Amino acid sequence: MLRFDKMARATALILALLLFPMVYCWGYGFYDVGWGSQNAGLTARSLAMGGIGINSESGGSAVFVNPAQLAKADGLNVSLDYRLTYAREDWSYPAHDSFDGFLVDNIYSQSAVVYPDFGFSLGYKPKFGEYAPAFGIGYYPLRDFRYNYQEEVREPSYAQPADRDSLISINSVRNSGKYYYIGLGAGWELNRNLLVGASYNYAPAVGGSERKFYADVLHVDTSVADTGSRSIIDPDASGYILVGFNVRPDDRFEFGFTYQSEHTAEATYQTRNIPLTFYQEGKFEEVNPVSLGAAFSYRPRSATFSRLEAEFHYTYWSNYRLRDKGTATTYGADTTSASVDTTYLDNLQDSWEVRVGVEHRFYSNIPARFGFRMYPNPDNRRVFATVVSVGTGFMIDQIQVDLGGALTTRVSRQSSWFRNANLWDAEINRLKESHLSGTVSVSYRFGI
Repeated sequence: MLRFDKMARATALILALLLFPMVYCWGYGFYDVGWGSQNAGLTARSLAMGGIGINSESGGSAVFVNPAQLAKADGLNVSLDYRLTYAREDWSYPAHDSFDGFLVDNIYSQSAVVYPDFGFSLGYKPKFGEYAPAFGIGYYPLRDFRYNYQEEVREPSYAQPADRDSLISINSVRNSGKYYYIGLGAGWELNRNLLVGASYNYAPAVGGSERKFYADVLHVDTSVADTGSRSIIDPDASGYILVGFNVRPDDRFEFGFTYQSEHTAEATYQTRNIPLTFYQEGKFEEVNPVSLGAAFSYRPRSATFSRLEAEFHYTYWSNYRLRDKGTATTYGADTTSASVDTTYLDNLQDSWEVRVGVEHRFYSNIPARFGFRMYPNPDNRRVFATVVSVGTGFMIDQIQVDLGGALTTRVSRQSSWFRNANLWDAEINRLKESHLSGTVSVSYRFGI
């Protein structure tokens, strides 16, 4: 029979599972369409602490973060992570007076979309043997290409407030598809001061991606002309190797390092425009670059548990390549076909990011977690995204429940998606991305 405190925690768990889907996870926007979202914080605890995990992600999800952490497992641990993604974009252009003085940024498009996600992981360390190896498996969406954008284009006149400008076009971008990875790894505690591990993270050839650029152009005579393009991508299976280790000189300090290998992903594709005047099909070869990670953790001497963690990640985006090999066909009076063999996006810049997390446990053993993350975009290092996060957690018998939330903001100047909406200087469109995020993680530890 539950005591009062356990009944209170059980009630909190039920309310969390019922109400937390109303809080959303870090979303996807303009900069995430090309390479997929840069997920950080697979679990609620990691998200709440700015996406850190090299020195602290000890469940099965460690196969995607630092497989050496698997050695910290105790028996069999199963975890389920649920998230919703809410992405918001505000596109605007500046308005000036007759003397060219700035007045205000006029918002011409607002997009807000919700995406659900989930992840599952399992970690196991046998009870026998002081230095027995530990194993882990995880299933998470590491690359997500979903994106939704829509705008209304109206004629550039000055109508009265009661008489809106006539609608010219409804433009939209619809990008679907996400790649779930299956991670398999092992970790060893070589001695009390050194942990090592390795994993292979594999993306099966399922899911695919479809991108749609679409415009319904409305004419004065109410006729409709559909224009746009469609791209369907069908990936082949691919994967990468992740190697990591942790050094613990004593109980107060810990250092961690990871190496993620370069890997090539291939995908067949079909692209056509509407109305059909152009069709292209072939194969992409995407070379993803090497990524390095380093972490530092510190635990001060105090009566209650406290922990400070900082991580630095460096990705060699300058080695990124996307090779397009296929056949392009142009339709018209004379239909012609030509072979295509081109390398794109070969001018990206190496980038780094910083993640910082703090955890403090009160005498009730309830943790308070805070985090910060900052990272640039590989195609424009002047554009930084910043993340501020918080979270907590509690236990009910052998069930651990963690809650994490974050606010992500990113502001830049961009060209609009569609030419017929771009009646102003393309270089001064203002894009503001703001994402409210949240994750629930529920784990259970079996005594085996």
